[in-house]
Amino acid sequence: MARRGLLLRLGSALQQAHARGEIRVWHERSLVETLGAEIRSLFVAVGVPAADVAVDVAISANPPSRFLFSLEADDTRCFGPLEDREPISMPNLLQHVRTTLFVHRGELLGQMLRRFEYPGLNAPADACARAAIDGATVSAVQRGLRVPQVVEGVSAGWSRGLRGNQLASHVEAVLATAAETTCRIAVKSAEPWAQPCARSLREKLFEQTGLIFPPLEIMSDPTLSPQSCQLMINQLRAPCARFNADDPLGSLTSALRSSASMFATATAIDASLGRLTASSPMLVFNAIERYGTSVVHLVLRRLIEEQVNVRDLRTILIAMLEVNGSASAPDSQFVRILPLEATLLEPGDPENSEQRIAALAEHVRFGLREQLSQHLGGAERKLRTIHTGPAIEERLRRFGTPGFSENDTYEVMYAARAAQVANAVLVTSRRLRRSLWEVIRHERPNPSVLCDEEISPFVSESVLGTA
Repeated sequence: MARRGLLLRLGSALQQAHARGEIRVWHERSLVETLGAEIRSLFVAVGVPAADVAVDVAISANPPSRFLFSLEADDTRCFGPLEDREPISMPNLLQHVRTTLFVHRGELLGQMLRRFEYPGLNAPADACARAAIDGATVSAVQRGLRVPQVVEGVSAGWSRGLRGNQLASHVEAVLATAAETTCRIAVKSAEPWAQPCARSLREKLFEQTGLIFPPLEIMSDPTLSPQSCQLMINQLRAPCARFNADDPLGSLTSALRSSASMFATATAIDASLGRLTASSPMLVFNAIERYGTSVVHLVLRRLIEEQVNVRDLRTILIAMLEVNGSASAPDSQFVRILPLEATLLEPGDPENSEQRIAALAEHVRFGLREQLSQHLGGAERKLRTIHTGPAIEERLRRFGTPGFSENDTYEVMYAARAAQVANAVLVTSRRLRRSLWEVIRHERPNPSVLCDEEISPFVSESVLGTA
């Protein structure tokens, strides 16, 4: 049996409020028991038997100074909300802990499952194979897939002699075929609007995301409050989201859009590519021939993760073909590739490397700048923006390194809070845009971050200031 520990550090403001008696009901045991139960349910949801993993949960000193709490597993640390977000109460704290654990499940549970030997599986001892298995485990937990099945598939590829880019492609193929996504939505009372709403919901989600969602089942759960709904994606039960009974379609659309990347399965993406093939066969052929199916899937999934509408798949593929060249589309069927001297990617970049996927996705975003700007600018085509200043950009350059501190996280999140209050879009440099989004996405729901090049000249920009 493997024993994995998770550390909950309560923030200094939270501890002081408790000491002053400002929190009327306080049960540290409830925190530990709730967190432990949530972890065990997440393990079971991804196919790891609860009996095989014993979970240690502890509340620790050395608190974060400006956050309600942090969760830590080995060297992975994830922060809760900023401490001044709302009045502190025990129910709010429990809900925030559940939400933070669910949102960061890939990093935290993936870290807790590192080096875990699954029963009956002879995992390779080689460090490269172990790294591939650990990476696949994180992705499987994040997508709600069966971890043992994914690990066994990766291990089998290694045993067949797959290495390097071939192994990376095999990992993505295993993840793509591990399971199709299913979704159930629970509300307090689903009748009589459930069936017509489910049909309209899929249509509206396609308009807003470009994805064909699987059949959605709306069910009743009397234990929920009338203002709450809950998604169950595969076997993962998400924290409750807000629900407005007067606008069920809008409420459920918002809840599902935030989890759209989990529905970007190989089947869904291939269906979109298949529809485009009917009108532009050479465009799809050139993109798949040049990059391979797995790279196209990864780029699209990365865009969907940031809630970019991928319905205009034609523009996306043309933008990908423009990398290190230009694409000329004289009609709807044929695309010519013209080489250019300037290159976006280094020649030595591995085909499926994170850097390559990131560079391709950023280039596609530039191709979609009209769509992005108009979506954020609204019907009046006016974009309110706050640009990041030198101090924030210097902090963002350290993101992903040991030098990126708790204080750096706070300062970046505080800048995002200012933009949210002003109903503005954060704008930064192209190299830092994704890092900024990564930092603030758990504090600010559905954050919108642009780089300077993504602002269309046909949209009126009103710069409110510098963060």
